[in-house]
Amino acid sequence: MAREHRGNNLFSLDLEAIERVLSDANAGLVEEVRAHLDRHQSLLQGGPSPESAAALHQFREETKALLKKVGKVRLQDGRPFTDATKTIKAWFDGLERDLKRADAELRDRLDHVLSTAPASGAEPARGPEEIGHARNAGVIVMAHSDAGGPVEARVPREWTVSDFDREKMDFNALRDHFTDHAIRSALDKHLKAAGPNLLEGVDYILGVKK
Repeated sequence: MAREHRGNNLFSLDLEAIERVLSDANAGLVEEVRAHLDRHQSLLQGGPSPESAAALHQFREETKALLKKVGKVRLQDGRPFTDATKTIKAWFDGLERDLKRADAELRDRLDHVLSTAPASGAEPARGPEEIGHARNAGVIVMAHSDAGGPVEARVPREWTVSDFDREKMDFNALRDHFTDHAIRSALDKHLKAAGPNLLEGVDYILGVKK
């Protein structure tokens, strides 16, 4: 069946029916979670004391165990859909893998052709001091139109990082380009390796382990 003769959803699923089946099959689990959350609210009403700390710790362990149980049931009940998603992905991966390989081969071949026989409009060779400021540049090549006549086409090119030596890198020059996630990941690794309160500009706090 051609794509233009069918709707956007090839597989039609009744999501409301799925929710009803899940609710019926896991009615006991739902009640267990609700009862646990009710106990959670009452436990938070007490004042701080050594006894309450022990109770909170114990109840937190029970909460994590129940959370793990819910996650396990979720995986079990969702397995048919997970397997279906994997099947669909694998099917399309076969098409995409071949196309990606073809694209990579064409890109490598085009790089080789342009490096051995530069086309008109190619960027001139640059010195080391100029390369650092060079932005993406295109190359003009001669192509053929559908009508058979020659036309100019611009092949987009870009600079990419092929390798790096961390011992020679100027990390200060990169500081504005580090994402918060990358910085926090490095801080977490440093904390585990060296301990807290060693870096300026970083605040540390001691709390209950997640």
